[in-house]
Amino acid sequence: MEVMLMLMQRYEKYLANEQQILISLDSECQESRMFERIYREFEAQKLCYLPINAFLLKPAQRLLHYQLIISSELILCCFVLLWFSRLTLLLYDQWHLMASMQSINHWIIKTADELQPLNAVLTI
Repeated sequence: MEVMLMLMQRYEKYLANEQQILISLDSECQESRMFERIYREFEAQKLCYLPINAFLLKPAQRLLHYQLIISSELILCCFVLLWFSRLTLLLYDQWHLMASMQSINHWIIKTADELQPLNAVLTI
């Protein structure tokens, strides 16, 4: 989770500048024919299957994927918490039941000990 928070801080910095980067790239292509030519030649070489703009936009798209991961983890944590709370209640109920059973057993043993002399008198 700490790694995810660290990544989010980096994304926050990146996304704060992303729009300006895209605008600057576009304006540089419009203003400088040499930059536009180098940009187009690089993309024409097909060194990579994606255009340069895709690399600039991918981090923002990845955020949606991270949002899905975090949502799934949150749902899982809620289920685990619910499961844990139910187990805790079940354990508490069982402890209560065991305490009741022990008091009943204690009462039965005490009553049996008290009835033993009476039983001896009755069997004579």
